Amino acid sequence: AEPVLRGHGLAPAPGVAPHDVASAGPVETSVCARVNSQNRTSIRLVLADRPGLLGHMSRFFARRNLTIVACRAETLAGGVAHDEFEVVDDRTRRPVADPAQLEALEKALLESLAKFERDKSAATTLSVSVPDRPGLLKQITSSLTALRLSIVGAKISTVERRDSGTNGRRGSGSRTAVDTFDVVDANSGGPVLDPARLREIEARIARDLEEWGGEEGCMDSAPDAKSADSSSPQLQITSHSPSASRSTSAEGGASPLGL
Repeated sequence: AEPVLRGHGLAPAPGVAPHDVASAGPVETSVCARVNSQNRTSIRLVLADRPGLLGHMSRFFARRNLTIVACRAETLAGGVAHDEFEVVDDRTRRPVADPAQLEALEKALLESLAKFERDKSAATTLSVSVPDRPGLLKQITSSLTALRLSIVGAKISTVERRDSGTNGRRGSGSRTAVDTFDVVDANSGGPVLDPARLREIEARIARDLEEWGGEEGCMDSAPDAKSADSSSPQLQITSHSPSASRSTSAEGGASPLGL
């Protein structure tokens, strides 16, 4: 399969009007499915970009026994996504070509994207700020799975800080992961609203990360660690639900979590 490309312009497709990036209005989701010159089903989207969009599209096609053989994606100013997917049938390696099937595919995709946006807006948002280290994302997602939570959106970023050096030497640096996860209850599909469960989620993630850091030999638990380095990053977890908001934090040591 061809690689995903982000930042390469897509020519306008029939039935999909390019969005005016200067427009201040909301982006209307557009979908166009057709057979292209490579004998593949080309599906073009114009919609507001959002975390987890490519993953959602991959799952949508997999459920319909379609294989992505190429994908080109572009995010314009204002967060407008112009994405194109070329797909074929898993078994026959032929495109979806019947006009009725193409129309049904467009309709199903529009409905799926609308549900994806509703699920995201009705989710509980967890913000985790912790010193970065290898395997951190895997550890957080494992904790969320153990807590019976499904991730419907995520934004992963890393902030790098560097101390000023002395005697002309370059200062030491540290990297802090600032990750946001939109989650729903794995059973009900709805946001977590119960304050007691929010406290449980926060405490479990904090405990898992601290225990894992200790096992890796990365956590300094000396009682005077804070005074040794008052600028050490903190483990901070904040949860936001449609009707609830909580936060908790735990101090790291002088050598916190693998920095």
